[in-house]
Amino acid sequence: MGIGGDVVYKFHERMSARVGYDYFRVNKPISFDQADVSYDGNVNVRLGSLSALYDFFIIPSIHFTAGVALNRFNIDFNGEATSSYALGELEIPAEQIGEFKFEVGPGLPISPYLGVGFGKTLGDKLVGFNFEIGTYYQGGPNVTIHSTGLTGPTSKPEHEQAELFESQISQYYLFPIIRGSISFRIFTYQQATQ
Repeated sequence: MGIGGDVVYKFHERMSARVGYDYFRVNKPISFDQADVSYDGNVNVRLGSLSALYDFFIIPSIHFTAGVALNRFNIDFNGEATSSYALGELEIPAEQIGEFKFEVGPGLPISPYLGVGFGKTLGDKLVGFNFEIGTYYQGGPNVTIHSTGLTGPTSKPEHEQAELFESQISQYYLFPIIRGSISFRIFTYQQATQ
């Protein structure tokens, strides 16, 4: 989901808890032609999570992880016409063709997580290394469409374009994760005994 960090608390030799945050963003300008009209736009991809995870070590170097995360996965694609459209002898200027924006987000913003890890989420001495494979269950993605001008009907609920798009991407209800981490032990807490 990006670059970030966790705070890890090991409360048993086989169990630890983690709270973490990660974030990633990329923005790519694009140009394309559709039905003899040129468009300029941007694709914005934002990933990230605020997570609470529980690790159970079946042996010292292999663990199962379960938890939940506030899933910040979001893609938006927006653009506007940059050329006019010729309809017979009639020419429709670019500003009347309009603008559009498609937004895709998780169906479950609070997403459950399951994974398996190899290594240590917290080192026995100073440094620990961990590699983890897992997945968020985010449900079928939600799609929102905004449009103006001649592209305006695309976003009208009666045309059900958002629902059609959602049905086409509904199989992407899992968000797979590969995570590598390096941990540093900051302090050790020992309960006093009498």
